[in-house]
Amino acid sequence: MVRRDCCQEPERWSKLWLYKDIRSALMKNMEMEAIQGLVLQLGELHNSEKAHWNLEAFPKMPNLKLLIIHGVQFLHGPKHLSNNLRFLDWSEYPSKSLPSNFQPIELFELHLLHSKIERLWKETKYLDKLKLIKLNNSLNLIATPDFTGVPNLEKLVLNGCIKLPEVHPSIMVLKRLTLLDLENCKSLRRLPSKFEMESLEILILSGCSKIKRIPEFMENMKSLSKLHLNATAITKLPSSIEHLTNLTSLHLRDCKNLVCFPSIFCSFKSLKDINLAGCLKLDGLPKKLWNVESLEKLNVSGITLREPPSSVTLENLKELSLQGCKEPPHKLWNNLFPLNLMPRRSLNPVSLLLPSLLGMHSLKRLDLRDCNLQIIPNDIGNLSSITELYLSENHFSCLPESMVQLSKLELIDLNNCTRLRSLSQLPSTISMVEAEGCTSLETCPNGFKSHNSYTSLSLINCFKLVRQNDMISYALRMLLTAAHEEICKEFIGPYILGGFIFKIVIPGCEIPKWFTHQSVGNTVSAQVTHPNKNKWIGIAMCVVPMAYPGYWEYLECEILVNERHVSGFYLSYSPRSVKIKSDHLWMTYIPYHVISVNMRAVLDQIDENGFIQMELRFRLTIGGPGFHQVGFRLVYEQDLEDIREMLSAQSSNNTCITPYEGLDVHHNSTEEIKLKRSRDEYEGAGASGEGSSNDDSNEVSHSSLSHSSSAAPEVVASSGKTVCEDTC
Repeated sequence: MVRRDCCQEPERWSKLWLYKDIRSALMKNMEMEAIQGLVLQLGELHNSEKAHWNLEAFPKMPNLKLLIIHGVQFLHGPKHLSNNLRFLDWSEYPSKSLPSNFQPIELFELHLLHSKIERLWKETKYLDKLKLIKLNNSLNLIATPDFTGVPNLEKLVLNGCIKLPEVHPSIMVLKRLTLLDLENCKSLRRLPSKFEMESLEILILSGCSKIKRIPEFMENMKSLSKLHLNATAITKLPSSIEHLTNLTSLHLRDCKNLVCFPSIFCSFKSLKDINLAGCLKLDGLPKKLWNVESLEKLNVSGITLREPPSSVTLENLKELSLQGCKEPPHKLWNNLFPLNLMPRRSLNPVSLLLPSLLGMHSLKRLDLRDCNLQIIPNDIGNLSSITELYLSENHFSCLPESMVQLSKLELIDLNNCTRLRSLSQLPSTISMVEAEGCTSLETCPNGFKSHNSYTSLSLINCFKLVRQNDMISYALRMLLTAAHEEICKEFIGPYILGGFIFKIVIPGCEIPKWFTHQSVGNTVSAQVTHPNKNKWIGIAMCVVPMAYPGYWEYLECEILVNERHVSGFYLSYSPRSVKIKSDHLWMTYIPYHVISVNMRAVLDQIDENGFIQMELRFRLTIGGPGFHQVGFRLVYEQDLEDIREMLSAQSSNNTCITPYEGLDVHHNSTEEIKLKRSRDEYEGAGASGEGSSNDDSNEVSHSSLSHSSSAAPEVVASSGKTVCEDTC
């Protein structure tokens, strides 16, 4: 009502949040007693505009209670702030300290992220109502205040204050402090000799690389539930750690000087999460650790496991990481475990021997990367809850038959398992298979029936697999199956990477001719039919990025219809485990409903023949040289008829069909694949404009795309031999 009655006088309003109103108020040299709240959130202002800001206007706002300033850089800070402030949130605060006359006795939260603050105030200030101080990434902070004046402080967050050398010893008086976050205070060397803050629940010192010892914990520290000391320089934990009986989370990751892990932790009944990854000097683990019934997460990656557990009773364990764990050569565990994962005459005797996996019914994530495993035990099939399994960088040649029992498995990582020959043992319900660098691989999974919203198969540098199999037909069969399963689902969950439901990567240098619109470079465009006319249900895409020895970040696609942006999404991450040695094909499928919302505004712009202009632009972010070819094809309901018939036949006959059986697929004398299908109409205009190919051999003949209801068009795919001759 005040704004309506005084529309030209923002200085009379109680709240200001629009830039023009705030600028107008601050430029006036007059009293603004009505203003109680000011919220300014902008990008960086031009230097010429900064000069017009009059921070001397703040003394004329004596009743200001809320002040929020984000994303604005000032030339200098205010000399005065309202003492009635209750909430102050000023990112990039420009001064070395708060005004000396600032006495906000009502202040309860103080946020000064990314500020130039060196110290909040020099003398003790008494702010009984202050509950939170947050100075994240204030890179110039060199001192904390005397905390005796803020006895009711509950949260102190100094994350990323890299110049802070110590914390004021008066922090010990903060009996109500629940959170102390000093993460990445890299200059921090000194802490109080003891902690006796009875309300403290979370203590974070991770990244304080100069901390060599942590304080003693007094008996009243029973509220502490999270203790995170990652990447500190500590060599041991104090004996008073025994007082932390309600601890639930203990992180000591990358404490490279830690030589002992106290066995007292094994008696804690509430401990759920232990992370010891990268503690390279740790001389083994207590045997009792493998029997802590409350444990849900255990990460001991990189640790040399010298003594085997006599039994494992981690029935509640949900995540177990043993990445890089190897036993010493002089201690084999053969006589203690029925599952000897290392042959007696192994050329590499430094190999992890797993205990029995029986009883781990709650385990959802198991990480066994780089453990020199020669064999995967058959009882891995007993992990009935497992959803993620990481086995990369190992030396087994096959997967156990029991793998098919893992009905909840969604992701398996087999990257750089160079001896692995077959993936046929994987359960059909799996969603994501990473098999990059599996150079001995000869057979693929039999197919997926994913209950999730996407399917992804990465076979980068699997050249033997491509030479011995018709991978083009395999990939197209899987793509169409994924499209069929997607339209059969009543509910689609969130999409990985923004929209696709299927992705496969295989070695190859030529886009199959099944993708009817192709072009050299990164852009392809074509006239296509209106989606309501011929009921196209999605877009199949295929690209050939240029082989690149480095890494690019993302493979992205932007879709334009009638020159207007309608959708953009990630198609893939860059492979991190291997370097791409030659050209590869990235195939993916995007369902129509992912882009349908934004397309509605442009679909009425059709030409006289009922066509729209569609353009796809691809790019590699943060590196990458570009693309050899890009292409796409609209997928219609009629394209899926063969899939439906095949699935029906498979169900009625109770037989297993290989990924490319059941389709009308055959090779002619030139080893080309022909995928035949019927429909009344097709996107008959063909490619046009920038997306049309200069190479006629890469296009489907226009005669085969004619709008004839009496003749079913025949779409010809490129040869199943997808690896370029110079890379075979």
